[in-house]
Amino acid sequence: MYLDINWEDWTYSGTQEVTMKVTGEGTQYFLIHTVGLDIARDQTTLHVVTSSGDDPLPVKRTFMGVEKKPEKKYDFYVVEANKMLPAGTYKMNISFSGKVQTEKLTGMYRSKYVRKFTDSNPSEMNVYQISTDFEPVDARSAFPCFDEPAKKAKWETDIKVRFPVGINVNEYNIISNMPLKEPQTKEGQVVSASFQESVKMSTYLVCFAVSDFKYKSDVYTRADDSTVEMRVYARREEEFQETVDYALKVTPIILKKYEEFYGAPTPFPNWIR
Repeated sequence: MYLDINWEDWTYSGTQEVTMKVTGEGTQYFLIHTVGLDIARDQTTLHVVTSSGDDPLPVKRTFMGVEKKPEKKYDFYVVEANKMLPAGTYKMNISFSGKVQTEKLTGMYRSKYVRKFTDSNPSEMNVYQISTDFEPVDARSAFPCFDEPAKKAKWETDIKVRFPVGINVNEYNIISNMPLKEPQTKEGQVVSASFQESVKMSTYLVCFAVSDFKYKSDVYTRADDSTVEMRVYARREEEFQETVDYALKVTPIILKKYEEFYGAPTPFPNWIR
């Protein structure tokens, strides 16, 4: 998944590549959850995955679920192939755009805090950040996806954020619950980050944030003696940075209890809070 976020007007565009395995007798229809997004329907493509590569398939039409039965509300975007397709592996590519939520704290949303400067400089300023809260089924409001807790997938996420002139991008970072593939880049007013493929998980566990927070870190040793980095982020003022020590202290205790309960080491390669 790729997201291109505009920090000035709180809009974004993106592309989603979904790999699906069709079983049973096959299908002619591919359904994916989406709500409140603008889908570039004429740019949607469908491919069959073969041993030699991805072969394009004709798309007969696309429609939103609500168009099928106007008297009922469905959160489905439907791609119809031109014929019945057999069981196999398929890819669907979707281009879309949307708006960062500014009125409620669900999906991909904006929040803010008021930063106070030093005693010698008593002025204040609003500082904005972007966070996600997809549980239980709000991921569909941020990007097209199979937004059911029982459906699990591996995710690769690339995010670009375009900041307006006047914001110090060197203070901002893009974080997720997976490690970066490589250090994020900052060119002009644009910050970009690419994250490693995730473990298999429900869509509501996908998360990312963009903020000027700073972090403190420590290392946790799993039950299998491997290690995982823990990071706790907080506002960059010293009074808030001092509060993260408690979180770093109790997180290993919590992770250990989870490992004992589930009988398995924590699967994530890092823990960010």
